[in-house]
Amino acid sequence: SPDSGTAAAPAAAAAADENTEDVPPTDGNEIKGEAAQADIPANGALKVGTKHDEKWGMMFEKLMEYKSQHGHSMVPQCYQDDLRLGRWVHYQRVEYWIFQQTGSAKITPERIARLNAIGFEWDPQKAQWDIMYERLKKFKEELGHCRVPKGYSKDKELANWVRNQRLEEANMKRGKKTRMTQERIQALEELGFKWSSPTKSRSRKNKKKKAEKEETKPVENGETVKTTDAAAASGTNEAQEEVRTSEEEPIKTETGDSI
Repeated sequence: SPDSGTAAAPAAAAAADENTEDVPPTDGNEIKGEAAQADIPANGALKVGTKHDEKWGMMFEKLMEYKSQHGHSMVPQCYQDDLRLGRWVHYQRVEYWIFQQTGSAKITPERIARLNAIGFEWDPQKAQWDIMYERLKKFKEELGHCRVPKGYSKDKELANWVRNQRLEEANMKRGKKTRMTQERIQALEELGFKWSSPTKSRSRKNKKKKAEKEETKPVENGETVKTTDAAAASGTNEAQEEVRTSEEEPIKTETGDSI
C-alpha cells in the first residue's frame, strides 16, 4: 500500500483512489486547524518519529528528487518509472481532501506542512489547466489569435487542450458533468478565445454565401452601384455594372457607338 502499516483507507478514499476525477478540487493554501500553524523548515525536513513516519519520509524524499528533476510535484498516478511514488502522491491528495472535509485523516498537519513547504500541488488538474492557459497566451502573442489548428504539429497537446475546452463548455451549456467553470470561461474570453471553430466545409459555405451576397456602395452623384462578390471572387478585371438613372446620357465613343 502507499503507506505501509496503516489500515485500509475509508470507502471514500478507496473510491477516489481509483479515479482522480472523484476527488473534488482543493486549494493547497486553505489549510484547516493545526496544519496552518505547523512550523516546518524551508526544506521540508522534519524529525523522524515512528516507523510509519520513517516510511512516509522515504517517499517524501523520492518526491523531492522527482521535483528536482522535473521542476514540479505533479507525479502521474501511473508513473511508470516509479509506480509506488505515483500512488503515494495521489494518496496524499485523497487524505488531504478527507482532512479538509472532516478535520481528521491519516495525513497529519505536520505532513501537510512538509508538502506545502516544497510547493506540493494539491489540485493537479487546476495546475495543469493554468499551465496550458499560459501556453495558449504565448501562442496568441506569436500569432495574434487563439485559433490553434487541429493536430497543431508544434504543440499537439495544446491543440487537444483547446478542443477539450470547447467540449467542456458545450457540456456546461447542456447541463452535463464538466470541469469547465465560469472563471475559466471568463479567462479564455478575455484572451479572445472563440468557442466555435469553423471546419473546412463550413468555411467553404461561408465563403460561398459571402460571394453571393450583394453589397451596395455610394457613388459621387448620389446613385448607387451594385456589385456581386461572386464577380470579384472570379478573379476577373471586368468593370463593375453601374445602375444609372434614365436622365443620364449614354457614353459615346469616337465612332459614335454607345458603350
